[in-house]
Amino acid sequence: MGVYPRFGPLGLLFVSAFSLAASPDFSVLIDSLNVEGLITAVLALFGLLAGVYLTLKGGAFVLGLLRDGAEYREMMRDNYGDDWR
Repeated sequence: MGVYPRFGPLGLLFVSAFSLAASPDFSVLIDSLNVEGLITAVLALFGLLAGVYLTLKGGAFVLGLLRDGAEYREMMRDNYGDDWR
C-alpha cells in the first residue's frame, strides 16, 4: 500500500517533514576522504594516453608525407626525366 494509508497525502507530508528534520551527518566520513591523489593519477593517465595517441597519429602523418613525397618524385621522374628539378 502507501506510506501511511489512513492519512492519504497527509502521510507523505509527515514522512517528508521527518526526513528533512533528521538528516544524517556524514561529515565524519567525508572529512577523512582525500581524493587529490586519485584525481592527479587519473589526469596523469589521461595525459599519458593522449601522448601515446598523438605520437602514433603524428608518426602515421609523417610516414604518409614521406610515402606521398616518394610517389611524387617517382611521378615527376617518369614524366620529365631526371632533370625535373
